[in-house]
Amino acid sequence: MKNLLSLFSCLFLAVTITACTQQTTENKPTPPTQDRASNTAPTTTQAPTSETVELTGYVSDSSCGLKHTKEPDRECILKCVENGNHFVLANAEDNTTYKLNTEDLAKLREFAGKKVKVSGKLDKQNQSLQVSNIEAVS
Repeated sequence: MKNLLSLFSCLFLAVTITACTQQTTENKPTPPTQDRASNTAPTTTQAPTSETVELTGYVSDSSCGLKHTKEPDRECILKCVENGNHFVLANAEDNTTYKLNTEDLAKLREFAGKKVKVSGKLDKQNQSLQVSNIEAVS
């Protein structure tokens, strides 16, 4: 009886070990394959993050945004910028605002609350426009 019990224990142990070994090899990830005919790795292309554009809108601030396309308020815009907000180009026609990046803040102050045409590099991902030229629009 002891021998029979020992035999069943050994058999159970052997089956368990075999099952665990087989399960471990089945769970291993397969390495990615490479196109052997062309012997090249897959490539990815990225779209450019910025493009040169010419946009029309109102110089506003990041706090009030589109509000100043209906009610241009130069003093409000300048106060908001003084308090840490950024100048933005606000366009009510397509409900967009783009942060205006330039070293010439005096030029943006001059056009605060006015309709302008801005040329520069648009970064859609960051919703910002690197200003290269700005002029008033009548």
